[in-house]
Amino acid sequence: MGRFKKTLLLTHPDINKLKEELKLLQKNLNQSTGDLYLQAFSKRNWELLDQLDIFVKNSNTNFALPISRHGSGTQNIATFLIFKAYINLLLKKVVSNPEAFPIIAIEEPEAHIHPQAQRELFGEIKELKGQKIISTHSIFIVEQTDIYDIVLLKNNQGISTAHQIPKFKKQLKPNLPAIAYEKNKTLNKKEESMIKRYVKYKQAEIFFSNLFILCEGDSEKLFLEQIIPYYKNKTIGQLGISVINCDGKNYTTFLKVAKLLEMNWIIFSDAEEDTKKEVKKQSKNVGFKEQKINENIIFLPKNADFEKLYIDFYGENIIKEFITEIFDKDIFQNFKNDAKEGLEKRNESKNYSEKELLNKFIDSKGKPHMAEKLANYIIKKKLEIPKVIKELIDKSYSKLS
Repeated sequence: MGRFKKTLLLTHPDINKLKEELKLLQKNLNQSTGDLYLQAFSKRNWELLDQLDIFVKNSNTNFALPISRHGSGTQNIATFLIFKAYINLLLKKVVSNPEAFPIIAIEEPEAHIHPQAQRELFGEIKELKGQKIISTHSIFIVEQTDIYDIVLLKNNQGISTAHQIPKFKKQLKPNLPAIAYEKNKTLNKKEESMIKRYVKYKQAEIFFSNLFILCEGDSEKLFLEQIIPYYKNKTIGQLGISVINCDGKNYTTFLKVAKLLEMNWIIFSDAEEDTKKEVKKQSKNVGFKEQKINENIIFLPKNADFEKLYIDFYGENIIKEFITEIFDKDIFQNFKNDAKEGLEKRNESKNYSEKELLNKFIDSKGKPHMAEKLANYIIKKKLEIPKVIKELIDKSYSKLS
């Protein structure tokens, strides 16, 4: 009976094509050398896939299991690949109109599938012929999607709205010279590249956020991600907040996306004069009005950076106690002695204040590392948090409310 089934399948003209379509299944199972077996009986082409059983054999055994005995992720991929095979192999045989094309809706193709398989699966989806509409919660799907194809859905008091970045600034007639389309694009090539680099590939989570906080680096990000739940008794996931490291002052790219998709944002910035001017300038260049800028940017106290903020707020004694707890009691004193010896060797007469030395010590141990440890210490000791941090969190919370 087994040989008879095998013979029937091998004589069908679409079987080798079908096995090619199902190769992704082997990739998902990491069975690059394993075998794929098909079992089906049908007198009609269009019934073949309905009655198809797929067996996958592990490369290290002689035992093949049907798809129904594999995990949910593998079954999902198998379902999609069978559907793709139907579109590519059989649809044209059951639809007589040669100009007909399918409109395909796919809900959360990432379900139960690990990240690398999600990327591979999206590549297969892109090859499908027809109009594709995909709903997803996966950053691995979003990062591969063209920025102009992303449609952001929002629910505001029971009313759903859709937001999409238009490819062109105005509606253009077909068959114009290529230069006409290029000059009228909403985003220039540099902006497209920056969005791809900083938003899609690094911070795609903003598309799923109710609000995102932009900050200069990892120190603020690591600190805020722990302090927000401490202050509000809700995780940032429950609040729908993302804290985004902008790698310096690269706010423009994120603000451009926020402007075009009408997203909620706040900037949390250092307060050196040059920095304040630069942050406001970037916000204005994107197209935000003065009132919106003033409402959405929170600066640290005058001329302060993040480390100076918490050293000033908690004072030298608490910061030294914190340092002693995570290292040892002599480490800061040894650092001071080394700093003094260094000045003497260089014949410098400068005397650092205790606060300056604490700032330098924090820098020497890694600012992000120290910010994360300080947040843990604040929570453990149930300490107050700086007023400007409270202001930032309260403003974020009010925007969400």
